[in-house]
Amino acid sequence: MPYLPLSFGKEDGEEKDDSGKKISFKIPTIPVDWIRKLNHEIVRGPIAGERSVVIFHDIDIMKDSSANAFLKTLEEPPANTFMFLTTSMPASVLPTIASRCQTVRFGHVPPQQIKDELVKAFGSAVNDQEIADAVFYSMGSLGRALIQMQTEQSAEGIKTLQETAEDVKQFWNLCCSGDWLAVTHALDSLVKERNFAVHEQFLSYMLYLIRNTFLHKTGRSENYFDPGNVLADPSGIFSDPSRTSVITKACDEALSSVRRYGNVGIIFVNLIMTVMETLNVEKQQAG
Repeated sequence: MPYLPLSFGKEDGEEKDDSGKKISFKIPTIPVDWIRKLNHEIVRGPIAGERSVVIFHDIDIMKDSSANAFLKTLEEPPANTFMFLTTSMPASVLPTIASRCQTVRFGHVPPQQIKDELVKAFGSAVNDQEIADAVFYSMGSLGRALIQMQTEQSAEGIKTLQETAEDVKQFWNLCCSGDWLAVTHALDSLVKERNFAVHEQFLSYMLYLIRNTFLHKTGRSENYFDPGNVLADPSGIFSDPSRTSVITKACDEALSSVRRYGNVGIIFVNLIMTVMETLNVEKQQAG
């Protein structure tokens, strides 16, 4: 089957700032026309050999219209056709697509291999600490580490991992304090950042720190565990897998919503309500 390069389309997105002024932005998506061309190639079958192999990257950015155009091919592919749909964000894949696929998770890449690839890719442009941070943050995904390094090197307005870690820790400490007014002010400052990449990085690092702190509190050791980056835990939440799961799920859902360009104000409010209610459950029960 021939290689079909995909140039992501752009959908218009829009939201309002605090003054009510509309802010426009572009949302990457997979065009319906490209899906129709892919369908044609799949139905036509292999040009040489006996099998067709389709490798479909970043299936998570597919919208409803493109998914609907792809469903019949996905449900009833021609004989000897193998389709691999890849994503680094499984929670963001449309249910209509995910329900028709078998999920196969890839194993972790060894830390030294990730480090070697980062050195090869960036050389003297980065220091050892930046590489070490990216290896920890990758949690075994070379792609995650590379994207993070590329973001720090090129994206305007994006903070380093350590800067983001400090922001997350400060925000988390406010949530632990139970001071709703202080949390609201901090939330306002965060949401005013009109940059989806900033919000994505903040939530991604919150997820990483939640996982890191859980490993620390439960005495588990992994290659990607960074003992220097843990969250405060005055209520003992990270010693309770069920409560940690509630926080993790809420953060993961918020991250998926941001990546689908949802309303960041509503996304963060919902997240913080869940976080604070879970963190302060004893206080609520005592009251």
